[in-house]
Amino acid sequence: MSKKTSFAKPRSEKSKSGVKTATRSIVNRANLRLETIKELPELRDFIRKHSEEEFDQLLANIYSEGVRDPIVYFELDGEPVLLDGHHRKRAVLQIRKELGDNPDYKLEKIELEGLEEAKDWMINNQLGRRNLTKSEISFLRGLQYNREKSKREDNLKQGDSPKYQNDTSGESGDTAKRLAKQHGVGVATIKRDSQFAEGLEKIGEKNPELKTEILSGKSNVKKGEVQAFAKAKEIPTEITPETVKAVAKPKPMEAQDHQADKEVIDNNGKTSEPVIPGQTNIDGEVEISEEFDRIKAVARKMRKKLERIENYPVVVLDDLYDLNNDLKEMKEIILPTPTQNTQP
Repeated sequence: MSKKTSFAKPRSEKSKSGVKTATRSIVNRANLRLETIKELPELRDFIRKHSEEEFDQLLANIYSEGVRDPIVYFELDGEPVLLDGHHRKRAVLQIRKELGDNPDYKLEKIELEGLEEAKDWMINNQLGRRNLTKSEISFLRGLQYNREKSKREDNLKQGDSPKYQNDTSGESGDTAKRLAKQHGVGVATIKRDSQFAEGLEKIGEKNPELKTEILSGKSNVKKGEVQAFAKAKEIPTEITPETVKAVAKPKPMEAQDHQADKEVIDNNGKTSEPVIPGQTNIDGEVEISEEFDRIKAVARKMRKKLERIENYPVVVLDDLYDLNNDLKEMKEIILPTPTQNTQP
């Protein structure tokens, strides 16, 4: 008489985003061979690859203690697909093959609706780990934001209510604010995480090893350079740390922008620009035109600094100081400080 698959009492799980609920159940491993559980590359990409030292330590732990955490899977088109436990599965199969031993482990099945929901589950699950690097946390938050934003936009285009909008933050409809509150960071951090994740995805398409090195902190490519790489219109054929840095580097300003930045306002408050065509020589109109020219000159300088900050968000402190001075200059032109009349 064959054994029946035994299930523990199903338990309900609520994801960290408070959005969807999955049912989990322990499965009798005698009825499902571990090697038959498929691994999909698009899901495996969410986890960091172990170094040789890390994997050797995992092998030793499993050989002596067994597998402490369940190996988790879900069914996709009737086939078991691995969700959590990629390294544990590999370790068990290696010990079984090389040492002839069969370490103790548990299988856990999660009911999910499809591949996209599985991706969301994996992101949430990875964010719950305690051994993540800062780059990995930033990457996962960015992925979470980009995916939820994309879903909302797709649903709105179809005229439907956003599927993932169970917002417990009280700020319905604003994904960035909700995730910022969920993770205890600022909205600006979530937006930067979004750019970081986008840039890493581009890097990983051509050089997955470099992506892994950046996430583990072993690469000299900075987070800001990855963010700038995300905005690149042209991606190099070969992705290396050097090409990423080259793409992220600010482009030389055009000649006319150099002239705008170098434009000097003389002691009389006049610019080097010619008088606006068609203006009259009435004192009042000339004065207004001169003030307008000064405003345009300052605005051009500010525009170029803002472009540099947007395209290369790594070294911007000097530009921020300069922008503050430009704002003060603009204010002085528009609202000049009144001179105090002294008593004779």
